[in-house]
Amino acid sequence: MKAAMDHLRAGQLDAARDGFEEVLKNNPEFPRAYIGIGNVHFKRGELDEAENYYNGALHIDENLAPAQVMLGNVNIRKGELDQALVHYKTALRINPQLTKPQLSISQIYTRKEDYQRAEATLREALRYNPDFTEATTALAKLMHNQGREEEAIAELERALERSKDSAQVPIVLGSMLVQMKRLDDAIRYIKLGISRQPDNAQAYVSLGRAYAANEQSSRAVYAFEKALQINPDLSSAKFALVRAYIHANELDVARNILAELGRGKKKLNTVHFMLAEIFVKQGQYQMAVEEYEAGLLNSVRLSEDYPELLEIANLQVDDEAKVNAYKEALARVQEERDEEEDAVEVS
Repeated sequence: MKAAMDHLRAGQLDAARDGFEEVLKNNPEFPRAYIGIGNVHFKRGELDEAENYYNGALHIDENLAPAQVMLGNVNIRKGELDQALVHYKTALRINPQLTKPQLSISQIYTRKEDYQRAEATLREALRYNPDFTEATTALAKLMHNQGREEEAIAELERALERSKDSAQVPIVLGSMLVQMKRLDDAIRYIKLGISRQPDNAQAYVSLGRAYAANEQSSRAVYAFEKALQINPDLSSAKFALVRAYIHANELDVARNILAELGRGKKKLNTVHFMLAEIFVKQGQYQMAVEEYEAGLLNSVRLSEDYPELLEIANLQVDDEAKVNAYKEALARVQEERDEEEDAVEVS
């Protein structure tokens, strides 16, 4: 069983499945082997098969909290939030000390805009484990998104005093301070987080954004490049680096990076929107409008969620006015999306 689990953690899914099946040959009623095979299918995105194996484990032992948790994760992937809540809550009835399912429950409530229950769930998680930093940061983000900024900062500062080695808390605190334009404090806290976890690529992205907001372009570029040294595939760092080069008027460098990103066929809408920014900088408004329209064509969901974006193309105005309309509308979209939190899967 241990060897199969090691294979699973290493991403060696075929070997992991073989190991779990070998366990079942010797003991067909061993439920955790069923969970293991379910996890193999889950990692492959084979959700129906995973669900069958988790239910198989519960058929043997109905009090297996991990199987309930993983069924909740399957529901999250399928977009079945109400059913996910049932499974996570069942897991907590089996073992009330589990904390990560509470985090996921809270984020489901957040998506449902039931903020009171979301906050109550996080506080219950912290009652069982005051050092559960993921719950603390989620609570602070929830407060911040409700306009309770000072409460959020105070919550994170208390957590910082309590958790002397946490990297997550100062990084989240710093990122929040960037939004509040307290940039010197933001940089100081994010650097503290990096000192505690030097290989955190996303932390360098946060640091770069703080430098960019503070008009320190060269330091922002350095931070984004450092993030990419740690994780060359981190798309948020690549796009942030492009934005820094655009801000610094190094448009050819920015365009070259976007060309590379475009070949990857991922996030093409963002590639086109950033190309539009470059053309705006160059005063080429017609080409900018074409890039905005291409970005919308490559983002069906964005167009469905914000149909007003599609209406801009039909405005009887010149290209510069259309560009301004796109910029204003997309800024509003970004602001709304920054305030959303997705439900998460737990392990």
